Amino acid sequence: MKRTACLLALVAVCAAGLGACGSEESASPATPADTDKTATELVTRFLQDVKEKDTADLQEFLDDSWQIRRVNGDSLTKDEYIGDLPDLRSYEISKVRGTQSDNALVASYTTVMDLVVDGTPFKGEPAPYLASFVQVDGQWRMLTQANFNLPTK
Repeated sequence: MKRTACLLALVAVCAAGLGACGSEESASPATPADTDKTATELVTRFLQDVKEKDTADLQEFLDDSWQIRRVNGDSLTKDEYIGDLPDLRSYEISKVRGTQSDNALVASYTTVMDLVVDGTPFKGEPAPYLASFVQVDGQWRMLTQANFNLPTK
């Protein structure tokens, strides 16, 4: 029992010490407006890369663990996605909400797109999306993208 209490105390001290570590950037919390702005910039970077088929920037921006999940249940890895990019002709982003904790950021947003995925058009209806990002060595990397848009009927 005494050994367990000592171990728990040690874990608590280590956790507190690790929590105190970090850069000056993470020491001051971002305001919601700053986080929304960052989320908008990151989502825009992703969508613009897809639109322009900028595979070089996508290779850098998407984390190796990256996945996309689509409304039909399909999921793709980074390599699968970059190897067969959809045809994104245009997009408009709205209702961006970013939440951040330390080096993790989650963005929820709405997009109206003119998009074709594997020959299936997705056009004109506002749809919700969700993306997650992590900051590594001062650079943001995208971890996930979840699409909830339905194909044109």
